[in-house]
Order: sequence, then structure tokens, then C-alpha cells
Amino acid sequence: MKRLLLIMVLGAVLMVCSSEVYAQSEAAVLYLMIKPGARAAGSGEAFVATADDAWATYYNPAGLGFQKGKVFGMSHTNWLPAFANDLYHEFFAYAWEQEGWGNFGVSAIYMSYGEQVRTSEVGDILGTFRSFDTAVGLSYGALLSDRSSAGVTMKILYSRLAPEGTGGEKGSGTGTSYAIDLGFLKKKFLLSGLSLGIALQNVGPSIAYIDAEQADPLPQNLKIGFAYEIFKTEYNSLILSADFSKILVKKEEDKADVFYKALLTSWFDKPFKTEMDEVIENIGFEYWYGSWVALRAGFFRDTYYNTGEGKPYLTFGAGLKYSMFVFDAAFIPAPDSPLADNTRFSLSIRF
Repeated sequence: MKRLLLIMVLGAVLMVCSSEVYAQSEAAVLYLMIKPGARAAGSGEAFVATADDAWATYYNPAGLGFQKGKVFGMSHTNWLPAFANDLYHEFFAYAWEQEGWGNFGVSAIYMSYGEQVRTSEVGDILGTFRSFDTAVGLSYGALLSDRSSAGVTMKILYSRLAPEGTGGEKGSGTGTSYAIDLGFLKKKFLLSGLSLGIALQNVGPSIAYIDAEQADPLPQNLKIGFAYEIFKTEYNSLILSADFSKILVKKEEDKADVFYKALLTSWFDKPFKTEMDEVIENIGFEYWYGSWVALRAGFFRDTYYNTGEGKPYLTFGAGLKYSMFVFDAAFIPAPDSPLADNTRFSLSIRF
């Protein structure tokens, strides 16, 4: 069973690989790096400087500070459909303005790894169980001035790879931790149509399963992004967005630096060129006709996958707004990759 559990853990890590973490196996609970929402996915997953809807609770909680009213959002992704039909990612968020206080938000992530078969040490089938990860968060964003805002998201994490250990193992295949996200957003940054967004995600202690001595760090991630409104007329608008992100984890010989130390040491544990190669690039366009129809396209660069030279993957998306409802869909072809033919759908409702 030990060997089975190890294989399952490794498999789970591989199955939840996102564009940033194909080469970042030092971290655990990589589902936190799967970007929710078809709107962002269609625009190359570049959203940290836009973040103007319920998905701000994930991408940049500072984006909540500029929002008015109430908004609900949900997204669904069939994850790696070529491998199994019970791998999927769900995201839910609700944000609201509290006059005189700022904006609040709540969110939840659920990542299903499907049904597993439990066996004894001699191979007898003992039953089945489901493996999953989940996170719930509370967000807050407020204006610092009429052009800038700051925000924070506090998250509780729960990971259930297996219900229990076997034999003399202590503990189980479940783990818990907590994390915070910090965000900043500046509008009219240098230019009237330019916005700057900065987010530091998943800052928190390592998560342990069977052996607390072999706890794995969370995928701490620093993102810096820009959004530029190229033009806006009565019926047409076009926005160019670009995000740059880096995983801030340092782990050597099964021992990881404590999370607050890794924020610094992760920049200097490899040659400078290698550190810069690990920066992930996301670029996208979003075109709106009036306030009814949106078309999107973009790409992200996976630094290490396959060739180690950086391989770009295209993304495409569309949106339709009707009354208070916005429907979005995105498609990521990503040929010759685990993400091949990945589709995402989302719905948002403004009150």
C-alpha cells in the first residue's frame, strides 16, 4: 500500500500540472495554480491587472476595491479529458460591496482526481475511495486612492489523496494547511489606459500527509501584470494584457526552506539565467463589441515542457452578455501536451 500511495501522490501531482508548474515538482497542492474562469483562460490566462469580476478573489484581491454592487461567478473545467472523465476543477466566488468598508468576497475551489481502488498489502481489493483537494477563501479589497487599491485573500486548504494509511503507518493520506494572497492594483499607471497589478499567492506553511518530516511547500507564486486599453469607442474596445509569474519555492534533498525564507532564497538557488527562464509569460487580447459580445485570444509560454527551451501554447475564447448574465467559454489546443483540447466554461451574474 505504501508503494500504491506513493504512485497515487505522484500521479496526482502530474495530473494537476498547470502552465506554471510542469517543472515545479518541489511544491504540493498544485491545484492552487490552475487558473479558474474561461474569460481569463481565453486571454492567455493574463488577468492580474484586470481582475474586475468575482475571479478577482483568485487572481488579485485588490481588484475587488474598484468593484460596485454584487457579483457571483462559477467555472467548470474538464481537466485532462484524454486521461479520464472524472478529473475536473470547480471554482465558485461571490463578491459584494459593503458601503463604508470596502469589498468582501468568498470563494471555493474543488479539484476531483476521480475514484481510486484501495488494496491490501497483498493486492486484495478492499473497496474504492475518491481523491480530491479543496480550498475555501475569504477576501477583502479596498481603495487606497481613486487610482489604487489593495487586497488580501485568506484560505484554508484541505487535501485528501487517501482516507488512511496502512500497516504501521501513522497519519493518513490527508493534509491541511492555510495560506494568504496579497494584491495591489494601480490604474492609470504611467499612461491613462495602463493598469499595473501585483499579486503574491499561496503564502503559507508546508502541507504534510503520512510523514510530517517530509512536508511539501505550497506553490508560492509572484505575479506582475499589465493591462492596456488600446482603444475604446462607443461600440468597440480592445485590451492587451500581460502577466509574468515565478514560483517562489526552494527545496533540496526533500528539505524545503520555510515559506517566508523561500520568498528570498528561491531567487538565488540557481544560476541567474535559469531563474529568469522559470518566469512564466502570459499574454492575451480581449475585444468587446458593445457590452454584448467578447472575442479573446492569447498564449502562455511553458518554460520547460518537453524541449526545455520554452514552448508557447495558444488560447481562444468568447463571451456573451445578456442582462445581468455573462457566459464565457475558452479552448486551449496545446498539442503534444497534457493540456491538449482543454475546454473551460464559466458564468457570472451581476446584481
